[in-house]
Amino acid sequence: MLVEVTYALEKKQTLLELEVDEGTTLKQAIELSGIIDIYPQID
Repeated sequence: MLVEVTYALEKKQTLLELEVDEGTTLKQAIELSGIIDIYPQID
């Protein structure tokens, strides 16, 4: 299943697409996307 994980700041937006297995949780998709490595301030 194709999902998109997005994060938006006032002047910069990031959209990451990734393929995950059906049943993947939102938390798992966020972790798999690597968005936390890009924006470590996300909690």
